[in-house]
Amino acid sequence: MAALITAGTASSDPAAESPYNVVGEPYGRAVQILAGAGMKATFGGAVGSDMQQSLCVVEKQKFTSNGRVQLMLNCTQAAFDEAGLNRSSGSGPGGRTIGANGITTVTPTPVPPPGAGVPTSPAPVPPPA
Repeated sequence: MAALITAGTASSDPAAESPYNVVGEPYGRAVQILAGAGMKATFGGAVGSDMQQSLCVVEKQKFTSNGRVQLMLNCTQAAFDEAGLNRSSGSGPGGRTIGANGITTVTPTPVPPPGAGVPTSPAPVPPPA
């Protein structure tokens, strides 16, 4: 009698198991995209060291059997240039601006409620006679 034992599988074909293909995205943005979809991204290694990690280009992705997405990065200047990215935002032409750490930060501006300490204009001054 023979028994068949298999280990967990991983796929490098992004379209095979998920509509979330982040190949070609900067690592920081790829992690945000996957997190927004409720998926956990894990670091799967990198080649090169020209770029900081958040700006490295996702070269491959694997969907693991435990529901995580393993991202393999290319951190060479050539890969960054080929992807059409820029250092200030990590985004391509027309993309969102993302901070150096790959996270977009929004700071709210407080607005006082109506009539609460809002200065009023003084009475108009009549014109000279």
